[in-house]
Amino acid sequence: MLLSITKKKLFDVTQQVSGVIEKRQTLPILSNMLFEIGQGRLSVVGTDMEIEVRAATEIDTDTEEAFTVGARKFIDIIKLIDDDASIELELKDDRLKLKTPSSKFVLGTLPANGYPQIEASAANHNFKIKESALKNLVRFTQFAMAQQDVRYYLNGMLFEISSNSLRGVATDGHRLAMADKEKDKQIIENLLQVIVPRKTILELNRLLTFSDYEVGIELSSNHISFYLPSVSITSKLVDGRYPDYLRVIPADLDKAITLNRQDLRNSLQRASVLSNEKFKGVLFQFTENHLTISAHNPEHETAEETLDIEYSFDDLSIGFNVLYLLDILSVVEADNIVMNLSDSNTSALIHAELDEETKYVIMPMRL
Repeated sequence: MLLSITKKKLFDVTQQVSGVIEKRQTLPILSNMLFEIGQGRLSVVGTDMEIEVRAATEIDTDTEEAFTVGARKFIDIIKLIDDDASIELELKDDRLKLKTPSSKFVLGTLPANGYPQIEASAANHNFKIKESALKNLVRFTQFAMAQQDVRYYLNGMLFEISSNSLRGVATDGHRLAMADKEKDKQIIENLLQVIVPRKTILELNRLLTFSDYEVGIELSSNHISFYLPSVSITSKLVDGRYPDYLRVIPADLDKAITLNRQDLRNSLQRASVLSNEKFKGVLFQFTENHLTISAHNPEHETAEETLDIEYSFDDLSIGFNVLYLLDILSVVEADNIVMNLSDSNTSALIHAELDEETKYVIMPMRL
């Protein structure tokens, strides 16, 4: 017998690496997870050759062994086993036997020595940041990343490292999200900038928790590594130059409007039902102490919502993509947001009330 382990332990450690393993692979072994057993530990590795996730758990065994097994089948079996069950693993020839008191499964394996692993070059910079801070930085900004954009450098998130902070920036060319979080203090003469791929950011968000654990981050010339309590992530970096994002953040906005986040979100959700399915535009009409939100579609159906607000500036009409606004309102946790505007042709700058650590920019739409 290789080892005996609880269902929860085995499921947790394999589930942590499963997100990077694609269902369809040109190399069959990339559909597998690598199991490494030794020195009282079980390590499980998943990779797509761009990102590698390694998870580990303590086990009671003196055995040393390594093999790979199909990720989806293995996890699907484990998932359906009773939560309180104990699982035994046995390896004979190229077959992995998985046994519980009432079940037995036999799976094919492939040799461990054929499993590709990312070998990052030596780290040239490292720092630490609280896990909760990194989690918030990622989840507050990730939705603004581009997806399959020909401008490949937008299909990821910019990490900008200064002496005492980490900034995350994401944009798809129509909107921008930016968050700053404190990290350990270091002397950095010039800002460091790297672009972390979209898939890595999504996996990072899935694996991070809100703990006070100090996550270690290492940078090399073409890789970034994250060291969480029981998981490590190593990823290639996007090779490219991120656009000058500061140029798109509007300045001299003369109208600062405070809006209740939940009231605005509810109104936008209702109005969006009758917005154009392709363009998803809604019109904001600001008049004295009122905001009217309206939407229409090609079937000549209309929606109109009115909110009582504090507004004493000149009347203003401006259009936005309703989905972009809802993305922001779904992650902001403050009761109120502040929307900074100038005119119908200038981008809006949005942040939580009393908190400018995280900012959002949305380009206006012509409606």
